[in-house]
Amino acid sequence: MGYRGEFHDFVNIVWVALAIALIVCWELPLPYRLLVIVGGIYVIVLHRANIQRLLVGTEPHLGGIR
Repeated sequence: MGYRGEFHDFVNIVWVALAIALIVCWELPLPYRLLVIVGGIYVIVLHRANIQRLLVGTEPHLGGIR
């Protein structure tokens, strides 16, 4: 799998936020909740540079064409 671009990064961020919101609302065992919350925070921390570039609008596009 290659890099899919700005839209892919945005969708991943939305999925992480949605997963955290849903896991907090559902009455699941605490270990499941912690796994999703910690995993979601981990993904956001790992991709913070991409998130910053998305917010500024400087994230490179596939093929370098903007």
